Parts: sequence; structure tokens; C-alpha cells
Amino acid sequence: MITANEARTIISNIQKQEQEAIEKAIEKFLNEDCNSSIVNASNQKLHNVLVEVPQELDQHTNNICACLTTYGFKSQIRFGQRNAILIMW
Repeated sequence: MITANEARTIISNIQKQEQEAIEKAIEKFLNEDCNSSIVNASNQKLHNVLVEVPQELDQHTNNICACLTTYGFKSQIRFGQRNAILIMW
């Protein structure tokens, strides 16, 4: 029979793996989608860009905005059928 501590450890490990997967997905979104959009907008002499958030990251839009803030950007969430983030510099 499994003990309660073992069951809690299993749950803790699963939650940790899920959180790491989310963090990797956010970092991939920032490095690929946001980065290329920012570079393209900057080349066009724009000071902001609107980037749609993938559906799998829809619940983590606040975390994405927090990451953008650490990189020195300002951001706002735009709600709609598909959420988007307005990134400003």
C-alpha cells in the first residue's frame, strides 16, 4: 500500500513537471514569436507590436507579461476571441 507521503510526493513531482513545461513553452513563445515580431516592428520604426497568444498559453498571459517586464518592455493584455499582448518599448 502506498503511503500518504508517497502520494503527496507523486503529486508534487507531477506539478513540478507541468510548471517546467509551461515555463519552457512561455520561453519558446517569447524567443520565437515575440522576438521576431519586435524585430520586425522595430525595423519599421514602430514602438509597439500586437502579438497573439497561442491557445495553450492563454491561461498564462499574465506570466508572459511579467517576463516581458523583466526584459524592459511594457505590455498590456488585449482580450478577444484570441488573447493578444500589446508589447511596447
